[in-house]
Amino acid sequence: MCLKHSKKKPEEIVQFVADGMLEPHFVKWYHTNQKQINTMNLDAYLTKFAKYALPCKWEHRVLNTLLSAKQGNKLFSDWEIKLKNLNALLSNTKSTCCLSSTALQAQLEVNMNPDLCAKLDNMNLIASTFSDWIHKVTELDKDLCYGTRKTQAVGRAPLRSTNTHPDSIINKL
Repeated sequence: MCLKHSKKKPEEIVQFVADGMLEPHFVKWYHTNQKQINTMNLDAYLTKFAKYALPCKWEHRVLNTLLSAKQGNKLFSDWEIKLKNLNALLSNTKSTCCLSSTALQAQLEVNMNPDLCAKLDNMNLIASTFSDWIHKVTELDKDLCYGTRKTQAVGRAPLRSTNTHPDSIINKL
């Protein structure tokens, strides 16, 4: 819990959280059910609020977004953070849909940019942890971007590159 509010009693937490809502629709919902809600513990309140506020099958929608995401022209680091955030949404609930770090790594590998994937395939990348793997792939991606920029700066790359990596695409004239 936040140190600023660590002196709150457990029975005061739900009221404190609910009073902080700004969305008018949620405020009305809270005030309509305030007496019942204020007697709940935080977990019960969050479960009730989630049922009210989140669309049906939201977890499956988030999971489908996660599983269908492709890196495309995005930087690996931006794309990887987006997928980790989606997975965190699932893991911070009682959902059984979240991916393990091994499954998330596999998901990233099979959907990464083809140029980055080819570079990764040509290396004998050894990473002891998921975080280590992310760091090494991010560095490879930066190197690939830098190499593409350097080639374009010297004028050896065509003006309209067919390469799909983000730094290899030149603005159309």
